[in-house]
Amino acid sequence: MKKILALLIASGLAVTSGYASGMHLEEHESENNFYIATKAIYSFGASVEEEGATLEGSAGAGLGVDVGYKLGAGFCVELDVAYVQADVVEKTVSEEKTAKGTFTTSSLDVAYIHHITHELEAFVKGGYEYEFEKISDLGVDATNSGFVYAVGLEYELSHTHAIALEYEETTIKGPRGNIASLGYVYNF
Repeated sequence: MKKILALLIASGLAVTSGYASGMHLEEHESENNFYIATKAIYSFGASVEEEGATLEGSAGAGLGVDVGYKLGAGFCVELDVAYVQADVVEKTVSEEKTAKGTFTTSSLDVAYIHHITHELEAFVKGGYEYEFEKISDLGVDATNSGFVYAVGLEYELSHTHAIALEYEETTIKGPRGNIASLGYVYNF
C-alpha cells in the first residue's frame, strides 16, 4: 500500500511539474525559485482511543522548517519538518496520568499559490506525512503516516522576505492534533 501511495505521489509531482513547465504565464523577471520558511507552531491537541485508554493531547508548541522550490504557474514542491511538544493525559477507568509527548513530523507537499495583490498571496497545499510520536512515560513510541492539508496567507515584505500564517490538518489520529503556524520566509 505504501509503495502504491509513494508511486501516486511521485506521479502527481511529475505531472504537476510538467504542467507548470508547459505554462507560459508572465512571472517576475527575477523570480527566486528556492525558499526556506522557519515557523513557530501551535498544536491544538486531540483525543484518541488506544488499547482501552483515552489519550488527550493538550495544546502544544514547537518549531518547523519548510524548504521549497517554485515550479512555475503558482505550483511549488515542499519538504516540511516540524517538532512539537505537548502534555498528554492518559485516562483509563481507574486512573489518570499526565506525560510529556514529542511529535516529529516530515512531509512532502505540493502547493499552489494565488496572488491576491502584489504583496499578498493565498496558498493551499497537500501531501503525505510521517509522524514519530514519543511519550516515554506512557510507553508510546510509534510511527504514523497519513495525508496532510494546509491553507494559508503569505505577505511579502520585500522581494526576498515574507511572513506566512498557515493552518494545517492531518488524517493521522493522534494526541498532537491539527496545527497553526506563523513563519518567516526567505526566497533565494
